[in-house]
Amino acid sequence: MARSTRPPAPNRAAGLLVLCSAVAAAGGLAAGDADRGHAFLDRPAWPPPAWLFGPVRTVLYATIAVAGRLVARTTRPAAAAP
Repeated sequence: MARSTRPPAPNRAAGLLVLCSAVAAAGGLAAGDADRGHAFLDRPAWPPPAWLFGPVRTVLYATIAVAGRLVARTTRPAAAAP
């Protein structure tokens, strides 16, 4: 029986969470001056409150990490029979 070279599941999940957090942090640093640019945009009459973006992004990136974990643990499907 061949041994798997993949790290254990909790390590992969933690790795994906760290990766998604790093991407979110990089995006936050890259968009540091976004407030000045957004001031010139035409906004709709119903914009969400500014305080909502932090929690929503946190949930969004955590969900992306969970989705990545679910995809990573999926085994390759068997070839379809002709």
